[in-house]
Amino acid sequence: MIPLMPHLFKKSEPVADDSTDEQWKWFKGCLGALDGTHIRIRVPLEDQPRYRNRKGEITTNVLGVCSRDGQFVYVMAGWEGSAADSRVLQSTILKPNGLKVPEGQYYLVDAGFTNGPGFLAPYRGQRYHLNLLFVLFPQLIIIMDEDSGSSDTVATVYELANASRFGWDPVRKCVYADDAVWNQYTQTHPKAVGWRHKAFPHYDELTKVWAKDRATSIGMEDTNDI
Repeated sequence: MIPLMPHLFKKSEPVADDSTDEQWKWFKGCLGALDGTHIRIRVPLEDQPRYRNRKGEITTNVLGVCSRDGQFVYVMAGWEGSAADSRVLQSTILKPNGLKVPEGQYYLVDAGFTNGPGFLAPYRGQRYHLNLLFVLFPQLIIIMDEDSGSSDTVATVYELANASRFGWDPVRKCVYADDAVWNQYTQTHPKAVGWRHKAFPHYDELTKVWAKDRATSIGMEDTNDI
């Protein structure tokens, strides 16, 4: 199978500026779409907390990227089921040989991701034509993620601190990001507003206990690693 990779994985082509395709002419520069899907697996008992997703199932979270004609162009596998789709995507972008999106082009993503360079998410609460999405991308399982943002738990702060372009300030004990990043993120995650400049004094101590059950990306591989 490895020698067949150049044939099995296609290269995305963006929607042209002069496209007349009724489905795609509104998405100039669009390369396709991506989403995460959970696949049930068996792991040792001691590892199950990291692989337990929010539905209580033991899974691995796999990121799939498709071209506009439904052909896979990139796959990231190996993340534990407790990892959010946005966290998996962030790791994909940061990998030296990971997913690269040319400037001025983008992939369509669902509400579980944040709008940003290279990725276009829908307006929060807007009902789009999901049947059309399934027609365009039959290989993708569209997962309409819901925020868990406002819960005063270490889980919420941990996910926010590890979100794309966010970080943790160990001195002020709070999540930080540029104003533009915060404003963009809270447009699609309004419940996160409460954590802006809010201190979480015992974050470091709690994560020492709690983080052992969090996803670590051990075993993560993408198609470029093979």
